[in-house]
Amino acid sequence: MTFEEKLEKAGKEYDIYFNQQQKYLFKVYYKLLTEYNNKVNLTAITDEDEVILKHFIDSILGLKFIDGKKVIDLGSGAGFPGIPLAIMDNIDLTLVDSIKKKTDFLEMVVSQLGLKNVRVLNSRIEDLAKVDGYRENYDICVSRAVAPLNTLCEYCLPFCKIGGKMLAYKSSKTDQEVEIAKNAIKKTGGNISNIYNLKTSNNRYIVEIKKISATPSIYPREKNNPRKNPL
Repeated sequence: MTFEEKLEKAGKEYDIYFNQQQKYLFKVYYKLLTEYNNKVNLTAITDEDEVILKHFIDSILGLKFIDGKKVIDLGSGAGFPGIPLAIMDNIDLTLVDSIKKKTDFLEMVVSQLGLKNVRVLNSRIEDLAKVDGYRENYDICVSRAVAPLNTLCEYCLPFCKIGGKMLAYKSSKTDQEVEIAKNAIKKTGGNISNIYNLKTSNNRYIVEIKKISATPSIYPREKNNPRKNPL
């Protein structure tokens, strides 16, 4: 079975359908990912079938909850979920990661795939969130496999416009994370609007948190405090 056939088959299980150009772009993305992974540790998952299901399809599952055009992906790493989302839809996307080798990879992918509305930033989240033009400037903030939800709220919600939202890709213990994060959600101007159980083989949930009020300027705190001392 070819890569394209595997992608098509995996997508159909979740009502995801690809045109020829999208199938081609995912094939190129997979090739770049596996080649670059030999130089920089981007992912422990490199098997073709597993990358298709656990990275590509998994990332795309969030697309149905994106109802705004301006999107930021924090801690993007190898480009998940941002790049698959941008391949599938013409969103205005900013990819952010603090590790230069990873943003070098992302810039190469964006260039090779010809993704015109995607930009890459090498920055710490805590620093970028204080910069005019980024703070409270996005319809949607997405993040996958970055941090527990209480930490993630302090990272993501400062970037969301009031009326916008963050989408946190989560799996096991989602209810527990939500309970622990209630204080952080309130302090950073959010309110949980939905927890979507996508009923996938890897127990994927997406936690949707609406931005209902401005995030106080002290958040996110500096010196890794959102991780070391979560709200």
